Amino acid sequence: MGYRTSRDAWTKYHLITATEEKTFSTATNLSKQPRFTKNFYSSQPLSDNAAVMFVYDRKNSVIPYWHKYMEKWQNQDRLSESYMLRGAWDPDTNNQVDLQLLYAPHTSTYIRANTKNGEYTNEGGGFSANLQWENKNRLGRMMTNLVYKQNENTINNQKRDYFNWLKTPSIDWASSASTAQEGGFGRVETAQRSINLKQSFQFTPFSTYVVEHQWDTGYDAMLSEAMYRRKENTYSYTSPRRSSTIVCGGDKKPAAAHHYRHVA
Repeated sequence: MGYRTSRDAWTKYHLITATEEKTFSTATNLSKQPRFTKNFYSSQPLSDNAAVMFVYDRKNSVIPYWHKYMEKWQNQDRLSESYMLRGAWDPDTNNQVDLQLLYAPHTSTYIRANTKNGEYTNEGGGFSANLQWENKNRLGRMMTNLVYKQNENTINNQKRDYFNWLKTPSIDWASSASTAQEGGFGRVETAQRSINLKQSFQFTPFSTYVVEHQWDTGYDAMLSEAMYRRKENTYSYTSPRRSSTIVCGGDKKPAAAHHYRHVA
């Protein structure tokens, strides 16, 4: 691997006229910027006809949120990474092979505003492999590209069901002046996979009298599938009523006399 850097503190400028110096120093021209920092990353060849490059990138953040009615701070987190490995090989002057592998996982924590136990995570990532082969021969030029992609994602709520309660003395939090929200929507998994094979042929041009001919042909084939999975049912109770006479048959918790949960 190779690394190079440059910056304005290490640079001296030689300007011919005072006008040029003034224009350059004010940095009002996009092509004349006196302040800069440049970083260069490159691969080092393994031999005269092969090279490998590895790239890693990571981004993370913490985002505080203030719950207005619950009167507390809560952090949301984000983390994403990517790992890329790329190799190139020229076995001879007529063939060139390029392979790229990419893995990019991510995880995030989200919250629902003023909702008790309303946190949920989003975890997943993708993997891809891209193989390219270029071949030159007496008939012309052939390009072959084989790509595999896979992506998975899981949303996992802290609670399986969602409740919109009426605010009562027995509830020690609030989501608005009159309601108190709680819970989430369970666990959902998704996945996508695909494989793609593509080839193109550019035949060597030939002429008949004053007419030059160029024949190109090729094909593109793809197989893909997708999956959505929710293993358990989730319920959303959104229309509360205050009554002492209603019996909540089939409720997941004993119903108190001061609030009632209604399945929307």
